Amino acid sequence: MYKITVSEPWDYNGANEPNVIHGFILKALSTDCLIFQSDINLEFNGDKGKWLLLKSRFENTPLRTNNNYYGVVNGGLILTNDLTVSPDILESKSKFVLIGTLEKL
Repeated sequence: MYKITVSEPWDYNGANEPNVIHGFILKALSTDCLIFQSDINLEFNGDKGKWLLLKSRFENTPLRTNNNYYGVVNGGLILTNDLTVSPDILESKSKFVLIGTLEKL
């Protein structure tokens, strides 16, 4: 189980606790790009979903360290149900919604 501590939007109010999203890593697309599945349905400005495309916020900074994922991420709400498409297509079908820190619970 992982959590994302949301820093932007600063007023994000998650169901688990303020500024926190719980879930797990569904799939690693590369060393700096992951599909994260929330344990609840998320809503950002009217868009809803359970999957986030997480990318390292900083260039050349992998999200995997010591068999765990950790890092500052940009998060895009995935707006398609087809997670089998290429990472580029998946990114084009997602909407940037957050900046946060991913860490293992």
